Amino acid sequence: MKIVAVTNCPAGIAHTYMVAEALERKAVSLGHTIKVETQGASGVENHLTPAEIKAADYVILALGRTISEDDYFRFSGKKVVEIKVSEALKQIETIFDDLDAKATTFGNDQAVKMGKQETPSGSVMSHLMAGVSAALPFVIGGGLLVAIANMLVQFGMPYTDMANGDPSFTWIVESIGYLGFKFMIPIMGLILPVPLGINPHLHPHF
Repeated sequence: MKIVAVTNCPAGIAHTYMVAEALERKAVSLGHTIKVETQGASGVENHLTPAEIKAADYVILALGRTISEDDYFRFSGKKVVEIKVSEALKQIETIFDDLDAKATTFGNDQAVKMGKQETPSGSVMSHLMAGVSAALPFVIGGGLLVAIANMLVQFGMPYTDMANGDPSFTWIVESIGYLGFKFMIPIMGLILPVPLGINPHLHPHF
């Protein structure tokens, strides 16, 4: 069975790629062929071509925010299964079961209707998760750097902070790691007020 899919999430960072990877792994384990287009913070990746969409038996849309009207038009005439991106991870073991019963055949009228839907405002938890998703790379990166610095010290490399002379390499690496942790709060503060479904575009704030 040939399947194409699209994933996105409010922040375009965590769930977009986690769900894409989970769909690919599960589809392969079941013997299906799948291609997943991700619409993340860095833009559209692994773009689905018209030929790939035409050849697909089913389309899975795992969405955390509304896609464009043009996106919906791409799937006119196809059997489409829509699911919230947060639910896709929870249901990954059964997401490919009985696709025919879950699917809706998209016509042009339905594509227009779906494409014009407003992005829901979402709950407090949705906004909070968007902020966490944006801050996650800094937290993970910071933790890795701190761990690497501590490991190097355990292997005998010197550790000297600025108060005791020239800072050592291990102290610099550790300090950069802790700086990553400190970025978590301001980044979450930037994302939380943004309406759900709008790409945060962090770069103008720095």
